[in-house]
Amino acid sequence: MSWRRLLYFALVTGLLVSGVRAQPSSDAYSANAVRAAFLVNFIRFTEWPASPSGATDAPMLIGVAGNRDLEDYLWRITDGKLLHGRRVRILRLTVPSDATACHLIYINPFPSRADAVPVSTEEWLHAVRDRPVLTVSQTNNFLRDGGIINFYTEGQNLHFEIAADAVEAVGLKMSSRLLALARVVRTKPVPAAPAR
Repeated sequence: MSWRRLLYFALVTGLLVSGVRAQPSSDAYSANAVRAAFLVNFIRFTEWPASPSGATDAPMLIGVAGNRDLEDYLWRITDGKLLHGRRVRILRLTVPSDATACHLIYINPFPSRADAVPVSTEEWLHAVRDRPVLTVSQTNNFLRDGGIINFYTEGQNLHFEIAADAVEAVGLKMSSRLLALARVVRTKPVPAAPAR
């Protein structure tokens, strides 16, 4: 299937495709375009706790730290669209306090000089710790450090892994369809059964 048709299919039907090529041949569909499609679908297949105020018309906020190219793709594919019945806003994150209102944040661990922000991955994670924020990145230790979804590549294919205990800890619920496409890991040891 061509990249154009693959991304269209993923976005229009709301289905996720795991194991897609991380570097498609067309410049129009870069690794960031593929990541953007995944991020939108992560939201589609995740439920957030009800707002304490009961408001259901607040926008879905997607924050991006250190990746303007990804921001651009997110703007293009969400323009005029609704997620969970809400309009979407894309925020460029520069300070951790901005992340606390987001539903999802993507943290670029290795931004270009033009995109760099003076905040570490650990600081972003600390800012949203214990909040129902879906945190996504692409680095080896992201889940161990408290992140929820981590992209990784095998060969030239892009996959993702999910820290199940981190999802539960912040009160998010993920569809079994999403979990079935991920490598699900636990970052905390499972307690041993009591001795009899």
